[in-house]
Amino acid sequence: MARPSKKLPDQSDLPCVMLAADLRSLRERSGLTMAHLSDLSGLSVGTLSSAQSGTKVPTEKTVTAFVQACGELDVTPWLARREAATREALPRAVPSTGHAHTHDGADPCLAWRGTWARWDTPQAS
Repeated sequence: MARPSKKLPDQSDLPCVMLAADLRSLRERSGLTMAHLSDLSGLSVGTLSSAQSGTKVPTEKTVTAFVQACGELDVTPWLARREAATREALPRAVPSTGHAHTHDGADPCLAWRGTWARWDTPQAS
């Protein structure tokens, strides 16, 4: 059974998010799994997943291969939407809810400072 797709960014009115949502819908309507789409398009599953994430605008090559592998003959409207998405804002980054902690609760950057100092200090031969 295939894994469910990750949630799209909340800014659903942004062109890159709308493009990603429509790419997802196209893949689902075509009945293709990510693995099968990867085989047909020649693109990696990671590239295809990224194209459907809505966090960045996929390349022309990715959109073309994705859409054609899903059975669409005319990629022109898809490329026009991709081009429009490149001129608009990208979704805001979602702040991380988790914070890395060391075993003693100290800031992890401070915990590593002593380790990095070994390489920063010239060693006598």
